[in-house]
Amino acid sequence: MGSLDAGLTRVGYSGIPGITAYSISPALQLFRPNASVVASGVFSEFSGGGWTLQGSGSGSVFFPTGSRFQAELGAALAGSAPDSGSGTAELLGLARLHLASARHGLWAGGSLGRTWDGVSWRTAATLEAAAWARLGEATVVASSSPSWIGDSLRFLDNEATVRWVTGPLELGAYGGFRTWFEPGNATATAWGGASAAYWLGNNLAIVAAGGSYPTDFGQGFPSGSYVALTIRVATRRPPVPGRVESREYRLLQPLARPVVRVRAPKANTVEIMGDFSDWRPLSLSRGPDGDWTVVVPMAKGTHRMNLRVNGGDWGVPPGVTALNDDFGGVVGILVVE
Repeated sequence: MGSLDAGLTRVGYSGIPGITAYSISPALQLFRPNASVVASGVFSEFSGGGWTLQGSGSGSVFFPTGSRFQAELGAALAGSAPDSGSGTAELLGLARLHLASARHGLWAGGSLGRTWDGVSWRTAATLEAAAWARLGEATVVASSSPSWIGDSLRFLDNEATVRWVTGPLELGAYGGFRTWFEPGNATATAWGGASAAYWLGNNLAIVAAGGSYPTDFGQGFPSGSYVALTIRVATRRPPVPGRVESREYRLLQPLARPVVRVRAPKANTVEIMGDFSDWRPLSLSRGPDGDWTVVVPMAKGTHRMNLRVNGGDWGVPPGVTALNDDFGGVVGILVVE
């Protein structure tokens, strides 16, 4: 089954004004007794200028065919290419064991691979355990997934989704909660949202969605909230699949990453570096209002940084807390909530 969504999305981030985007999003889903392929993409053009292109896909094979107990081997990839040129990537291999009947099932497994957040490659690993059930016209999925990103991020995501179909109306809802193992002082977070699709026929639907989503530390996407209104054109209205996919109900991917903004209207060049870039300088881009900005993937917590203007000495900009470092210098402190 293939579909194409086109419409408006409004996305907001902590500390960053809301962004309106005009988006086109194709999707493809193929389910067979021994294999599945799920792929989607989105091209977004922002009302204030700029664009981003994102895509993701996964494929799996299942064996033995027709058995209640099946093994799954597969791969998943994702990436983004914003107009800033600082793209992201993710490539994972996955393995699961499934035990399922027509109305309910369980699976357990994990994934392992590499992610690129625009600055560095890191290893990403996830274990998962999940259960699903069909209750009348509703399908419910619950999962628990501990994850490891690089050498310093360890957290547990618990998620639940529900999809309910009746007549021309298709409703979805999701929610999740993240707790931390490392760093130990990181704050737990929660997210959730809902969507509604009203099918005007077998090939056309109006879709409204809204909610929030968590930070994607692998690709450096921040948490945020959104509302969206789109028109969906499909090859046909999707049936209830014979197999429940672990990411079948993901509603929306983030559109942008954290932005560092510096007010320096008379500067010719502005650079920043910190622990988030392995202390490699990153150049900021000048905007028409005299502000300099750069997209910087940063995990929640405290970060050290320095700034340089016009190729001068590295230092701490006004308004940023300064701290003596271990080498006799001074660094600025940034806190990402």
